[in-house]
Amino acid sequence: MPLTMARYYSVDFRERVLASFRAGVPADEIAILLGVSVRSIYRWNELERETGGVVPRPKSGRPPLIAPDAAGLLQQMVEAHPAATIDEYCQMWEERTGTRVSRSTMCSAINRLGYVRKKGVSSPANSRRRSAPVGEKTMLI
Repeated sequence: MPLTMARYYSVDFRERVLASFRAGVPADEIAILLGVSVRSIYRWNELERETGGVVPRPKSGRPPLIAPDAAGLLQQMVEAHPAATIDEYCQMWEERTGTRVSRSTMCSAINRLGYVRKKGVSSPANSRRRSAPVGEKTMLI
């Protein structure tokens, strides 16, 4: 199972959790009943004391080189050139956007679009055949 990034809990949910906590319900009981960690309850309580609300803080870190709003351009590239290599996609991306990306970045972005790289006629097949799971898009390499 692939690892995914944690999602934010809604502000309404956080407020309901903290209302229970302030009403005297123990944090460990809230955690069991609502499926959140005890640490999250204390962290949200601290956030509310510091900022006056429980709105999630902005995500830290560097923005992605292939932003989610540019997924349409990448999708068009992949559909127009389904047999291109990762290096060729990197080169096309740089020509179209002026941004150089690594093979790893490009491969991750293509995977996020739901494509699975499959060997074509020009590539030797593995001794064991695997097919793409149902619902995944495939492309030849």
